[in-house]
Amino acid sequence: MLFITVFLVFFAFVTPYRGDLDHVNEYVDEVLSEHLPKIVEKASLSTYEIPDFYFNLEDTLAEAEEFEGTVLFHSGKLTGLNIVNRRFCRYSLRSSGNSKIVCNVVLHRIGIRYRGRYEATTGITTSYGVRAQQRDFFSEILFRDVEVQIELTQLNDSEQLSITNLLLLEEGEVTKNFCIMI
Repeated sequence: MLFITVFLVFFAFVTPYRGDLDHVNEYVDEVLSEHLPKIVEKASLSTYEIPDFYFNLEDTLAEAEEFEGTVLFHSGKLTGLNIVNRRFCRYSLRSSGNSKIVCNVVLHRIGIRYRGRYEATTGITTSYGVRAQQRDFFSEILFRDVEVQIELTQLNDSEQLSITNLLLLEEGEVTKNFCIMI
């Protein structure tokens, strides 16, 4: 969800606009097409490096054989934060005098890629010691046309818009690839 957070923080700090729906659409289009790619590039988020992580496995395959292993994910990359399009927006003035912009936006292609290693030892011992297995793998998840609704509200007569709501509407098409390297 880092890509959504980056997008929303950026969106909230770009100069806000007060006006009718046509001007709101122009403002949002300008933010998405001109400002967002620059901020993503400046923050080195065109390809964001995701932290490594791991988890342990433990199982009993047979009564006489125990199984312990670790799955390590490394070299993670997140891409696709710099291309976001507005689907539609609406503008309203709340009774409290606060302005609110609600937009549905689409992230067209978000990619998450990881390399990893699966290491396991079994309770079986040989003359060489404990039996161990290692398998390297590659995984990739692609999200296409993820639709998100964001709500931006002008609070306390300030010039800044604040993010007051974020809603994932549709995850779109999801493609998962997993490959064990031999």
